[in-house]
Amino acid sequence: QIQADKVWELGFTGEGVIVAVIDTGVKTAHVDLNDHLWTSNVDTNNDGTPDQYVNGWNALDKNYDITDRNGHGTHCAGIVCGDGTAGITTGIAPDASLMTLKTVNRAGGGSVSQMLNGVQFAVDNGADVLSMSLGFKNNQLTTAQKEEIRAAFDNVLEAGVVVCAAAGNDGDT
Repeated sequence: QIQADKVWELGFTGEGVIVAVIDTGVKTAHVDLNDHLWTSNVDTNNDGTPDQYVNGWNALDKNYDITDRNGHGTHCAGIVCGDGTAGITTGIAPDASLMTLKTVNRAGGGSVSQMLNGVQFAVDNGADVLSMSLGFKNNQLTTAQKEEIRAAFDNVLEAGVVVCAAAGNDGDT
């Protein structure tokens, strides 16, 4: 419907682009996504030697378990870079690398600080694009939280990272 195939014909398929999906995690075994997972070798023992390959960061539990127990993050990741292995091409950028930041829990909740920790991880680890289908109701944020979010995303944009975020999911709240 958005005619992504016309852009693919021009050679723009997401190849070489790291997209960080900041949401509920991802089902890493999903056949449309599993060969697009961004990986990094990290030092999980804090001994100065990288010892584990990871596909992202869980800002909720402060570990590398990005398993999606809700489904929304996997759905969003498919929109970004699903490659059609299961039957049809589903993603806008089917050749992009998928970095996963789990900042939303199974019930759909999370905090501003968890979201911003995920954003920081993504920027620090080379994400080119942040994809976010999450948000906070404006009337439930403090002025300090709004200022913190603004400053963080000013820095993200200054770093040259593109942000794609859902807006208005809750109407005018």
